[in-house]
Amino acid sequence: MICILTLIILKLDFKIFNMSISSHLIDLDGLKVFLVFSSRKSMKKTAEHFGLTVSAVSQIITNLEKQLGVQLFNRKVRPLELTLAGRMLLNDGEILLRNAYRLTDTLRTSNLENIHLKIGFSESISHSLSPLLCGSLFNTVKNFSVQTAMTQTLKEKLESRQLDILISPESFDNEQSFFRRALWSERYLLVLPKNEKPVTQLKELRNLAQRLAYIRYNVDSTDRVQSERIFRKLNIEQTESIGVESSFTMVGLVAQGLGWALMPALGIWQGRHWTREIQVLPIPTVNIERTQWIVTPSKGFEMIVNQMHQLSLKFLDSHIKPWLDLTYSGLSEHIRSISDS
Repeated sequence: MICILTLIILKLDFKIFNMSISSHLIDLDGLKVFLVFSSRKSMKKTAEHFGLTVSAVSQIITNLEKQLGVQLFNRKVRPLELTLAGRMLLNDGEILLRNAYRLTDTLRTSNLENIHLKIGFSESISHSLSPLLCGSLFNTVKNFSVQTAMTQTLKEKLESRQLDILISPESFDNEQSFFRRALWSERYLLVLPKNEKPVTQLKELRNLAQRLAYIRYNVDSTDRVQSERIFRKLNIEQTESIGVESSFTMVGLVAQGLGWALMPALGIWQGRHWTREIQVLPIPTVNIERTQWIVTPSKGFEMIVNQMHQLSLKFLDSHIKPWLDLTYSGLSEHIRSISDS
């Protein structure tokens, strides 16, 4: 009888303990939704980010408030404003979530052979480095997947931990806990139709910009941002522009005489089918470069990032630079490795 009574008491204590934990510990999935919504200020954009419906996002935030026993938003004003509790959760929640991710990643990476590694490659290196590097990874990681997209899209996926490692022009300087290595720098070059007169002076480039359409990358491209920096620095006004998604399309349009472009060496290489019909020149008076980075938010992946860094520099010399020069003579001179980052 005493044993039975003891068991009943233990079960009751355990149930009460579980209820206590569930009612006081914050739901990390709900916290993720709260943090994204607080930064984007839009239920629709938050829903799109997580692949949910707007009503599901609203319910998740409501459930989080009920769990914590506080109001996170002032719903009497539009747009919604954070309450004091909401501001406190925003300030400390990011740290809490980052630490939870770090612990989870460290446990996952304790045995690389058993993990599913998720790697992102920006469009700018998807055709060159990606197949070489992935082929070498089979010696270390047997199970991995690769995603290719514009840098901004992949950046958001890495920040939300939908990717483990990203190679792109984004360094994530604001994320002090991220581990990063610089791979190489590429100079931006002037790409013109073959029948155009070579441009060697700034005045000639400004005249060209008035005659020909500028072929640019679309909004979510890092190269778009860099090219706009060049325009401001050189005080160039463009008459019209055409937006494209891929480097192949960009070089093809220039080759057909439909416009001109500013591109790094590897972007030109991706349009190698068209390079007999273009000319590649330095941009007059300026030297602007982009750097490719390999980045991970997890301390557990530092070892494999270092391995990928070494392999990437090896492939740059053994494969990528020779490919560049076969595409267009002297193109490899505009890309340099960064081995001591």
